Amino acid sequence: MEMRTRTVGAAFAVRTAAPADFPRVADSMASAFFDNPITIWHVPDESRRLDVMRDFFTVLLETVYTRFGLVYTSVGEVAGGALWIAHDALENRRPVPGLPVEWCRTCNTPRARGRLPRNMVVPPDTSAETDGALAVVFRDFPRTFELFELFDAHHPQDPHYHLQFIGVRPECRGTGIGSALLQAMLDRCGLEGAAAYLEADERSKLLYLNHGFEAIAEIRLPEGPSVWPMWRAPRRVPDHDERDGDRG
Repeated sequence: MEMRTRTVGAAFAVRTAAPADFPRVADSMASAFFDNPITIWHVPDESRRLDVMRDFFTVLLETVYTRFGLVYTSVGEVAGGALWIAHDALENRRPVPGLPVEWCRTCNTPRARGRLPRNMVVPPDTSAETDGALAVVFRDFPRTFELFELFDAHHPQDPHYHLQFIGVRPECRGTGIGSALLQAMLDRCGLEGAAAYLEADERSKLLYLNHGFEAIAEIRLPEGPSVWPMWRAPRRVPDHDERDGDRG
């Protein structure tokens, strides 16, 4: 995977993470999600939550993101991560062209109903491995699979980039790293004219609203917090070459 670095805003540079970074990204994401209200709902055991979430992100990164998707992290110390996957529309079980063939790419192969939601795209040769690994990770926390089903039911079918997870270590929150991680991919969406999608909790919803996302539903978890599926419509931004060409 080619590493690319970019500065977003005035303070923070982000880069695409390589597989060698994934253990540190998994650790950062586990710390970021430890006190997340949705995580508390589906992994209520505080004494085990950090290890469970670290194992979850390790499985996801090693079985999915080593082959498909795109992970952004911070330059220097790994303070967090943003995990994106592409989702192309299907028409008669064939992918409809829309998202470019680069970095993020889905296989669009129909797969058996398993522990993962259908729209969490997994390469065919790793889906069984991922399902089995997550069944072990969350074996004592069945609400996790209820959450997956709810996310699956609300997932839009139009082509888009899906921000599966974004998080920053608690000690680094409020510094702008989260916004920088998010903006890196939104800049790409602008260049490609692509839509973006994510699921937000109460704490993060305002950040996404400020970045052009709109809530398209509210999922009320049983005896738990709400989750908002959010959509950002395509907005084409000319790249440098196009702008230079316009000048004649």
